[in-house]
Amino acid sequence: MEDDTQTPDRAGHAAEPQAFLSLAADYRIAAESESTSLMDDAALFLECACESVSALAAGLEDETSPMRTNPKSAAVMLCGVRRFIEMAMSNVGMVNRRLIALKRNDLDEDG
Repeated sequence: MEDDTQTPDRAGHAAEPQAFLSLAADYRIAAESESTSLMDDAALFLECACESVSALAAGLEDETSPMRTNPKSAAVMLCGVRRFIEMAMSNVGMVNRRLIALKRNDLDEDG
């Protein structure tokens, strides 16, 4: 997934909103979203991904597990894990770009 969430330009104006997640539709991060909320959501997405991977691993170890007898179920679960990771990456990327923009603005004001 491309890292293309909205970032402010050097003048402090918001750029065109970009996709947070793209499936059949594009989902966007609201410009007014708090950075701490974005990081909280990223942590939740990663927690969901970790739990899904753990459940998948446990299911694949059990010879009688439906996941082992139906690999499509495991594949669908892995696609969901991928989406959770992509969403977490988008949120962290947005916060990182905001921090970089703040740092640039601080440097511009000092210099």
